[in-house]
Order: sequence, then structure tokens, then C-alpha cells
Amino acid sequence: MFQTPIQLGPSDVLRERPFTHPSHTFADLYVLRYMAEQLHQTVNGLEVAVNDVGPAIIYKSEADTRPHRLVLIHPDMLAQPSRLTVVGFFGQRREGVDLAQLNEMDNILLTELKQHPGLISYSSLNLYNENSSNLVLFADEAAKERWGESQMHRRAVELSREHYHSIRIYNGFLPEGAQKSSALRITKVRYFDYNSDPFWLATRLV
Repeated sequence: MFQTPIQLGPSDVLRERPFTHPSHTFADLYVLRYMAEQLHQTVNGLEVAVNDVGPAIIYKSEADTRPHRLVLIHPDMLAQPSRLTVVGFFGQRREGVDLAQLNEMDNILLTELKQHPGLISYSSLNLYNENSSNLVLFADEAAKERWGESQMHRRAVELSREHYHSIRIYNGFLPEGAQKSSALRITKVRYFDYNSDPFWLATRLV
């Protein structure tokens, strides 16, 4: 159970919930575009035909050693200038969380990603403040909806309540695919505050 979602305006500021500040939208958009660009560069750098690869898991390290993982389920579709549906995740992690439980769930998730039709890629990047970010690309909105209804996704949502103070979920699209990451657009943000009981939810159209 949770409260009725609050609808925020484009510039509304809630001082009691700073994780919802509109400035985060611009900062998070920068990260999502960067992650999409890394997907494009990775696919272009593959030494074999992209349709002969994948699903493939590629581990990168940022200049400051932060881990960046790219899971390519359909790398051939990442190389095409086709519209893709975007979901972004930014979680503000609790201190002292059970990382073993998160890692176990993550390993299960990796084995099931390829079973979801229309799921193109799944990227995970640690942020400077030890928080988490994910970029998930889908072939279309229908594929995104199927993923949201999956048992694995529901379990991940349950774990989010235990391991994060709050999260921001972005919906958007890449009009010309990952090859033009700078064109990534966000259309809606959903905010979840798990420090409230029942948890608090708000949305903002962008």
C-alpha cells in the first residue's frame, strides 16, 4: 500500500524531499546519455559482427575506477538508428545494506534478461557517492510493459524498498537509437521515498 501519487510541476521543489529536486533530472539525464554513448561505442568496437555476439556481459572501469557493466542482449539493435524506449534508475542507497543479497539477486537477473522479448540492453554504473544507476533499453513500449510485469522485476522492486532510501525512475526514448545518445529524451520521472510508511510516490512530466 502507498499514498496516492502526487503530481509535481516541472519546477516544483519539495524541501523535505531533496532527492526530488528538478536539478537531479538534468544531472541524471547527463549520466543516461553517457551510458547510451558507451553502449554505442562498445558495439562499434566489437571485432565480430554484432549479430553474432550476445547476449554478452562487458565490464568497464571508469577513469576513477568506478565499475560500469554493460549487458548486451541484442547488440545488433543497438547498432541500428531505430527508436528505442528508455528506462533509467537512480537509487540512493542505505548504509549497511546486505550486498550479498543484492549480488545474488543481480546474478539471477542476468540469467533471465535474455528471456524477455524486446529487452535490448541493461547497463549499471556506480556513481561517485556510492549510489546506483541503471539504463535499460527496450525495442518499444510493449516490451517495457512486459518487463515491468515480470516476476523478477517485481522482486527487484521489493528489494529496492529494503536497500534504498529513495529512487528516481525515468521514462523516455532514444529517437535514433544509441548511435545518437545526445538525443535521449526524458518524458516522465517517478519518485519513491521508502523512508515513509506507507512509501511516498510522486510523478513529474518533463
